[in-house]
Amino acid sequence: MLDSSVDRSIISVVLSDPRLIGRVRDFMAAEDFVDPVCSYLFKAIEGFSADSFSWELLADVLQTKKDCPPVLKDPYSFLSDLVISAPIMPDLSLYSSLVSQRKLRSLLRSKLKVVSEEIENPSSSVVDIQNLLLNTISSFQTNQLLRIVSEGTVWKELKKDVIDISTTKFVGTGFSTLDAHLTWGLVPGHISVISGRPSMGKSTFRSNIERNLGKEGIYCVTISLEQSVVDEYFRKITQLTGLSFKDIVVGFRKKDPSFDMSVFISAVKEIMQWPHTFVEPKGSFNLSDIELIIQDIQIRNFSPAVVFIDLFSQISDISRVTESGRRAAVISQKMMELRTIARRLSIHFCLVVQLRRMGRDWGKIDRQEFYKDSGGYEENADLMFQLDRPGYWDPENVEDNVLQVFIGKQRQGTRGMIVPLVWDVSTLSVKDEVGEENKNIL
Repeated sequence: MLDSSVDRSIISVVLSDPRLIGRVRDFMAAEDFVDPVCSYLFKAIEGFSADSFSWELLADVLQTKKDCPPVLKDPYSFLSDLVISAPIMPDLSLYSSLVSQRKLRSLLRSKLKVVSEEIENPSSSVVDIQNLLLNTISSFQTNQLLRIVSEGTVWKELKKDVIDISTTKFVGTGFSTLDAHLTWGLVPGHISVISGRPSMGKSTFRSNIERNLGKEGIYCVTISLEQSVVDEYFRKITQLTGLSFKDIVVGFRKKDPSFDMSVFISAVKEIMQWPHTFVEPKGSFNLSDIELIIQDIQIRNFSPAVVFIDLFSQISDISRVTESGRRAAVISQKMMELRTIARRLSIHFCLVVQLRRMGRDWGKIDRQEFYKDSGGYEENADLMFQLDRPGYWDPENVEDNVLQVFIGKQRQGTRGMIVPLVWDVSTLSVKDEVGEENKNIL
């Protein structure tokens, strides 16, 4: 009964949103449905493309079929009921997991049936039965848990990666001193993480990267679960104009004649030219929602290179988990699911992450100890930036105008290096150069 319920939920999701047909095909074929009606419907759905499909058109086609199951004799009524029952925010990763477990159970049953028949065979020795059982378990694990490729396949995949790298424009952070140490950059199919304690400038650093990429004409998407769209664009205006938040607010409120409105307007016009989409969720938000948004943007013939998620821990898949031990496992699982989405859609995800440990020994950056409480971030990320501001911890002796970017992890590249950048706390802007007077604090 549970399997049939899962099948109907999957079909209802596809009927209500045709964009999900491709995602369902990734983990399921018509023959994988237990419910014969759902299997029949999925075969019919596969005859459509996502752009041309609607459940009404499917109902029209079913009316002409002579081999329809009896329950589909009135296809409009049946399909409309399914569409109405579709979940508002479907979690396809859950359905994929349930179907995968169902396949594994079926495979295990068939293999254990062979073992059971051997046990009932009077001519089989105990040693033969033990060997068969061990071989069955070994075969099951190998088939399901390992991906075995030949040398030729490896070379083919490696060659493809090299060609992709050589023909794809390098997308970095826009800070030359930092990008000089990056091997891949913000490459499609990978995940980077901007991490740090509260008030270290994580969102500011992210916003400045967006500014740099926008000026280069590189399309970015920002999914902000903390900042409003107004706050975010004011942040970018301060970076471009050199005016502080206070300058802008006072200039508007008091109609200060010395306030140069043309500078403000010029910054707004420049921002409007950047290829950028800002998403401000109004309710709970999960990975399926993120994928649907990106797909919608791509369907409109835009090609985002980088998708920023700030803060990643606020997505409902993670925020609803309260137990610390389970939370780490969920983060690791969602990071792996996000990598699959990144590869499928050929985009780069950059996650902003807040790690909650407080306190700091002045002069000692946390390095690998920083990641002990970071869940699955460090294990699953391809690139990790850890941010630190020396002036935040020692304001009496150090001027607060340096942002240290520690490359905590980089696959096939430099790690364990601190790159200093200029931090302007009044305009929330970050720049490349660090003066000689500040180098002694690094």
